[in-house]
Amino acid sequence: MVEEIYGGRSVREGLTMPEKELSSWADVDRDFEDYQRVVMHGNGVADWLRERSATRLDRWEQAAREGYTRGMVLLGECYEKGLGGV
Repeated sequence: MVEEIYGGRSVREGLTMPEKELSSWADVDRDFEDYQRVVMHGNGVADWLRERSATRLDRWEQAAREGYTRGMVLLGECYEKGLGGV
């Protein structure tokens, strides 16, 4: 019988697993995944941030204030590139 650990408890194969809760930051997650793709290609990060932050900076700030790591990374990258206000 196959078992795996889920949420600190053992669950046997065949039992119904609770559905993964959707993040209230799904839009920030999409932005972060897009950002990662740009970074992986090695160019255009500043341009991507400049373009995206024009409409998304407030949301990233909100996510960062609430402790959401991906929002913190995106906001920090903007500040590092001189976008947004510090």
